[in-house]
Amino acid sequence: MERMTIVKNHLLSIAPLVPIPFGKSGLFSYLPKKNGEMVPPGSIVSVSFGARIVRGVVWNAPAKNPPFIRRFRYKAIRKILAETFLSKEQLALAEYMAHESRIALGTTLNRFVPAILEVTSNVPPKKSKPFPASSGKKYRLTPEQKKATKALLDVSDGSPLLFGPPASGKTFVFFELIRTLLKSGGQALILVPDDAILLQEEERYGDIFGKQSIGISHARMKNDEQSTLRENIRKGVTRVVIGTNSSLFLSFHNLRLIILDDEDAPSYETGASNITLPTHTITSKLAELHAAKFIRASSTPSYASFFRAQTNGRLVELPAPPSAHNKTWHIVNLRLEQWKKKLSPISDELRYAIASAIERKKQAILFVSRSGMSAFSVCAECKNVVRCQTCSRALSYQKDGEYLCVACKKSAGATPSCPSCGSLVLKHIGIGTERVERDLRRKFPGIRSVRYDKNTKKLKKTRLELRAFLQGERDILITTEQGIRGWDLPQVSLIAMIDVDTLLGISRWDGDERALRIFLALSGRGRREDAHPSDVFLQTFHPENPLFEYLRQERLVDFFKTIEEERRLFLYPPFGSIIRLTCRHSADKKLREEVENVRNQLEMEQKNHRQKTYITISEIVRKTRERYSEQRVIIREGSTSSNHAPSLSVFETILRDLSRAWTIERNRI
Repeated sequence: MERMTIVKNHLLSIAPLVPIPFGKSGLFSYLPKKNGEMVPPGSIVSVSFGARIVRGVVWNAPAKNPPFIRRFRYKAIRKILAETFLSKEQLALAEYMAHESRIALGTTLNRFVPAILEVTSNVPPKKSKPFPASSGKKYRLTPEQKKATKALLDVSDGSPLLFGPPASGKTFVFFELIRTLLKSGGQALILVPDDAILLQEEERYGDIFGKQSIGISHARMKNDEQSTLRENIRKGVTRVVIGTNSSLFLSFHNLRLIILDDEDAPSYETGASNITLPTHTITSKLAELHAAKFIRASSTPSYASFFRAQTNGRLVELPAPPSAHNKTWHIVNLRLEQWKKKLSPISDELRYAIASAIERKKQAILFVSRSGMSAFSVCAECKNVVRCQTCSRALSYQKDGEYLCVACKKSAGATPSCPSCGSLVLKHIGIGTERVERDLRRKFPGIRSVRYDKNTKKLKKTRLELRAFLQGERDILITTEQGIRGWDLPQVSLIAMIDVDTLLGISRWDGDERALRIFLALSGRGRREDAHPSDVFLQTFHPENPLFEYLRQERLVDFFKTIEEERRLFLYPPFGSIIRLTCRHSADKKLREEVENVRNQLEMEQKNHRQKTYITISEIVRKTRERYSEQRVIIREGSTSSNHAPSLSVFETILRDLSRAWTIERNRI
């Protein structure tokens, strides 16, 4: 590539789409292809970067006649691939995400630029197309829904929280918000926690606003589907985009409304791979850049989210109709099953209920907290847990007879030996979705079941099976937490939680709260007619747990009152903030030195402030492929603001100067 000496040319500031170490500038200067050529910001270009040819994003307006000129030969761009492909809002969002996540700007921009570009410009037309006439389906708001809609529109600052139990009609409120805010033009973004929900949401929104006005977006879309969606958004044909986290990186030109549905879902904890920011933070920034209305909605919000919204006057409650509480709860004592030598994950009481539901041509949902056949395996002789020799994680027994490490995906074969005593006799502990499916088919030959978990989620046939289940052509859905939110399933008359104690036994600061919210979200998927109540089964070894009483009566807010004192005492959200620092290194000795050095700095800074804080250090954990070990530092500090919003950390100076080996995550543990 010929290099030219800068004299009176325009310099282009370009961000190559390559991983550059954080802390170094991700912007480089290039010359335009022709002398004096103007390339607008947001354009995708091809440039030489070292010995490679890479893509880059023109970052800002080119500088004409730089203030000081030196004898230096700059490279010129090779080709303009797409002019004005990224909007100024997308560039600002990418810069914000790169800074807050401490990752390279080029790595962040890869989330915004598709692998294949099929457009040459992203300049929008002057006007958006109006909503076409609907297909005839209408909706009518109840007085409570009208009141909630008005309350959401009246909140002028911040993001209000719409709290409504299942069957309260939150979707109708969304319809009315879209009608009101997009009456004079603009676009809306509806975020959902899982792409399986899109199967039903596309039809529901399409019936109201017309199918041509609805765009569906998720991470596994084909290149031609992505290009068509972007073009329809640019032309103003697509007015309402419904999608998962990846929808945040689309190019909106007149975004008026953002709705984060089921905001408490775990899939929102990180907005994208390699990005430690939660979806709520990224969405809030996107709404700020577009001056759009940002509304959060949930039937089971977290206590921190509920408390902050209530304290700030941004909580909008939507009561559920009496039919929403029309459930019959069954607590199955698994101690009796064990005493009867029953080894199946499906108890006798649940088996009879499943048979009755199938006979009545109804559907059932079986919830299991894990995928696979079991959680882990132990040696029958010495009782040691059989672990992966690569990353020290517990091996999981699979349906095909292989032992697999779920962390590094390394197989240990069909007959791994115990590293302590050499025994080949292993006992499988825990229950997974595959084991439940196997036992279910043994008890009910010919049953039409669908399994939806992280192992089957990406399979094309799984989406076809889910669609058949939604249409009533399958009997039972076996799913993990991914498949319990957002769906309206009128044919489901039986819901069962197979391994309740697994969720209740998780060692998290919000373990009980998280379990209760999952159970309530799952129980809301059943039928809601007065004449036919749904049956909810809880299989547990501890039926005396007081959490079940709150679950029976669906008293989530009352449960929040019982944990307030504990949260205040131990500085857990919303009365404090949690910062998780993770250090990764290939050598354990250097890892310990790095962690000890940071710990000393934190403790020194802790003495200089009166603010109450806790600092804890975890043990070293082996990571994948023997390349890295990791160690975590957990910081808990009290909130200093009157509204209990996450405050600026007193350790911010130390956190800002951490090396590349560290990852920072806030309010996660």
